[in-house]
Amino acid sequence: MIGNERRGLKLTEKTLKDRERVLGYLHPDTILTRNNFAAALLQTGNRTVAKHLFIQNLAECKDVLGPNHPLTRATETVLSLLR
Repeated sequence: MIGNERRGLKLTEKTLKDRERVLGYLHPDTILTRNNFAAALLQTGNRTVAKHLFIQNLAECKDVLGPNHPLTRATETVLSLLR
């Protein structure tokens, strides 16, 4: 199981880098992938790094997607649980 989590983390990180390069840092799909990467970090025990990434991504969600977008709301919920 641990091996699968680490592999998933690496694949998610690669996908994020690819989307940042191809779509741009603030593209909605890139923002979603960044949230997925933060969630994968959390799953593998990297709580501090994940929390930092969720905080950073929340600002981007609000700016790009708006404060009422489902991803913005989901990110706020995750952060409220991490505090």
